[in-house]
Amino acid sequence: MGCEDFVGTLNGTVQQSGGFVLNGTLTMSTDDGDFTVTMNAVTIDANHHLGSGSATITDDDDVFDIASLAMTVNSGGATANVVATFDDNTTASYVLNLSTGQLTPTS
Repeated sequence: MGCEDFVGTLNGTVQQSGGFVLNGTLTMSTDDGDFTVTMNAVTIDANHHLGSGSATITDDDDVFDIASLAMTVNSGGATANVVATFDDNTTASYVLNLSTGQLTPTS
């Protein structure tokens, strides 16, 4: 069984219309290595849907062939752009459907 530790601060601001906004950085330590999650104005609405903002996850200990994943929610909150940066600095771009979870490569 694995062990996960979280170190850092996520600041949450409650929205008057319901929901909240998250900003901050956490380091997640696992048995495999450390990962850093940075959230920038990640907004969850009153209906618990992701509405806007961006986040990045970095592979601090080079556990995987992916150096980082960056996600930016598109206007309207139905989709998000995701960019994977690999250890060799190549990238791949995707669109994530936030309702279905389907991840589609872009050209």
